Amino acid sequence: MTQEIFKNYQERYKEGLASINDVVIKQSLQLEKMLKLLQLQNERTDKVLQVKKLAF
Repeated sequence: MTQEIFKNYQERYKEGLASINDVVIKQSLQLEKMLKLLQLQNERTDKVLQVKKLAF
């Protein structure tokens, strides 16, 4: 979803309907959400590995 929003802003910038600041802000938000997702995935993986370690 964030990628679609960013692409939309890119297109609006190309057409002169959005400023470069708007595009950069949307890109930053996209990167922030991607980072948060990766952090959550890492936390989940850590927990799975901890459980596996306890099982063996």
